[in-house]
Amino acid sequence: VTLRAAAGTYLTSGDTATLAGQAEFLYDADDSKSRLSADTCFVILAAGEPAAIDWPGAVEGRLEDAEQTSWLQARAGHGDLAEGRLVRLALRQQVEVTHRGTGARLSRFTAASMELEYGDDGVLRRVHAEGDALVRTRLPEDDEGGGASFNEVSGERLEVDLDGGNVIAVRVLEEIEGRFVPDGEESEDSAIT
Repeated sequence: VTLRAAAGTYLTSGDTATLAGQAEFLYDADDSKSRLSADTCFVILAAGEPAAIDWPGAVEGRLEDAEQTSWLQARAGHGDLAEGRLVRLALRQQVEVTHRGTGARLSRFTAASMELEYGDDGVLRRVHAEGDALVRTRLPEDDEGGGASFNEVSGERLEVDLDGGNVIAVRVLEEIEGRFVPDGEESEDSAIT
């Protein structure tokens, strides 16, 4: 883990380091690369090692592993760490995550708040989205020449499962609305409400 900023302070009484001025959290190991940046962040230390990070203001960045890449932005956030690696990332206010899995699948998640859960291998496994949540996924053309398709699901609360870098399930926990649009078919008839 590398933490850097234009300025910083370390308060020994509280085991918290404050980084200000384009503060960055960088991780590069085990086929994972993360870069999260904000104007200010608070690093919570346990036995002198980073255990969590709070971003009180806007945070943005890129998280990449062997199976997927995610770009994100939010107005605030909190990350829990294990051995310097993110295991849980909670984002708040105007959250947007763009996710690219294997095989050119592209998804976009938006919500008022979002929690991203990572497995022991550092790979994103689940996304919980709450507050006017929306998931849009573009599936590329298939090997048999079938065109690309587009899926959209929205609701008050969504739970998204990922495997191999791809969205494999979206569960709507409240107020469902969605549509599936096969290639070349722009119809309101495909909407689910």
